[in-house]
Amino acid sequence: MKAAAEHYDDGQLYLAAAAEVTGGASAPWLDNVDLHRASVLFKTMEEVQEVLEASSDAPISKTNKQLSETDRKQIKRLLMETVEAITALTHLAAVLCKEYSFSWLATWKEHRADLKAKQYMK
Repeated sequence: MKAAAEHYDDGQLYLAAAAEVTGGASAPWLDNVDLHRASVLFKTMEEVQEVLEASSDAPISKTNKQLSETDRKQIKRLLMETVEAITALTHLAAVLCKEYSFSWLATWKEHRADLKAKQYMK
């Protein structure tokens, strides 16, 4: 799987590899949606806006023990909006890489190098 993903350098293959390794605990590839770059961008903007809206409702300053059932529902909504936005953002990155001939792998290597330079990771 790794060799195929590196050879084709395609976001869809990398997502398939991640799904296989994690048992599905990663962004899924959406194969029944309009993946035109503009459509993906507009949907991504919508999903990110929903995260921002859910963020303002979530009682994030409370600890788990302090949460009421209503609070838990608000946190769960924020969580679900977050993973929806991750899926949208991942597709946006994949579509931009493919459409404009950027390497998926090189993009992530550059990102990791930047995170390391900022000392966010070792």
